Amino acid sequence: ARLRGHRCQKGPETRRSIRPGAVRPPADKPLSRLGPFPRRCKMQEAASEERGLSVRSIPSDAWVNALSHLGASDVASVSETCRGLAGPAEVVAACSRIGGETYEALLRVAGRESPRRRRSASEEGRAAASLSLRVLRTAELQKISDGLNRAQDDQGQRGYWLSKNWASHARRYCEAARAKLASHGGTPQGKRGRGRSRSSSSESLPPWPDANADLVCEHGALAPRSVPRAKRVLVDRAAWRAIASRFPLSTKFKASTAAECRACLAVLEDRHRQKAEERSRLECEKQRRLSELEDAPSPLLRALLSKDRAKRGVPPHRVSLEALAANGADAGVPPLALGRYHLVPRAWMQSWRASLRNPSAPRPGPPPTHDCLCVAHGRPLVSPDLANYLAGRVPALRFPKRTTASEILDAHEWAALNALFPVDFAVAFDVLPDHSANFLQIRWLTEPCRLCDANGTTQDLDLKFRPRDAKRLGKSRYHEDDACVF
Repeated sequence: ARLRGHRCQKGPETRRSIRPGAVRPPADKPLSRLGPFPRRCKMQEAASEERGLSVRSIPSDAWVNALSHLGASDVASVSETCRGLAGPAEVVAACSRIGGETYEALLRVAGRESPRRRRSASEEGRAAASLSLRVLRTAELQKISDGLNRAQDDQGQRGYWLSKNWASHARRYCEAARAKLASHGGTPQGKRGRGRSRSSSSESLPPWPDANADLVCEHGALAPRSVPRAKRVLVDRAAWRAIASRFPLSTKFKASTAAECRACLAVLEDRHRQKAEERSRLECEKQRRLSELEDAPSPLLRALLSKDRAKRGVPPHRVSLEALAANGADAGVPPLALGRYHLVPRAWMQSWRASLRNPSAPRPGPPPTHDCLCVAHGRPLVSPDLANYLAGRVPALRFPKRTTASEILDAHEWAALNALFPVDFAVAFDVLPDHSANFLQIRWLTEPCRLCDANGTTQDLDLKFRPRDAKRLGKSRYHEDDACVF
């Protein structure tokens, strides 16, 4: 009190003060020369010793009773900070009183550790206290898991709302902690930690501090159920108290008083209305596109939309009976009946079918029939798969990826498609009878290109170039050794 500049409280005969502007005594001067101050310190020391004796004189049962109102983390903190007051025996007794039957059952599951060396009495006490705290933590999690098993999904008015995602994570974490505790007791200490843990990372991490963090909207209120990750369940009061004692930062939503956020509900209503309008618009667009097929001069366009037709790529009603009898294998019979046929790029046909099934897909323009021509000579490109099918060497038309694949349409189908998507030209061929050989023959209206393959690249293109090290090699002109054929 003298050093702070205040008056002493002993009486008028000992009232001495140090003014705020007075010079303080040097630091190296002993405090015993400051007058009545040493007598004051002795009185404080005596009082502190008397209080210490009074705290140490508290019986062990009173300490156990006081610790029994705390949780596992609080008991661990008290045992670390007040080892002289709350010893291992008090910690073990307090954990047994807090955990109850669940603690005793888990303690039997955990068993006792098998130490590598002999321990003293103090080490045995600390090990028992540490095991009791671990078992008590698991017992608290088990109590929370039992309360979560009684949770309900209905719209009841008695209880508290809890995040469904947090509840499922807490159950998995409790199971992992129980399994770890069971394996901890029977595993020697020297062998612990050598094997690789097979538990997933999500199960090894404890639940997040706020159990209802997923239920809190951006406005700080209860989020609606339709919001992603806002699913919730209803727990009773005992389960919520167990959760709040272990996770005190959890936001409480009582089912009888908590209401969903009005701002979030308004946003969801607007979103649902926009989605309904978009669905209505897409349905109208789908009906409009399908009406084009109804208004077409030929109903054969409907047959082009079937999955079987998209898989085959040829008109099934135009397959010849001779090819069916010969199964199209080793007979050399063209599989199509007499008549004229047209080629349409398969990529365009697939996009057209997708636009009719899904109205949100873009509607394609006229079919790009120029994709069936080679770039170098402007002649039709006939892929090997199409040539083998028309010659009757394979039973079905195949569509490999990296090639310019085409589907076959008969004259009526092409007329209907051309009326809906007008084009200037198309690659066509005729199936005619061969009277001399008593067979069918394929005659192309425009002779296919024999110098280009189905990818549109030529085979007789020779490029000669000079390498970069021509000067070093003494070559100043193009040489035949540097020619590359593509």
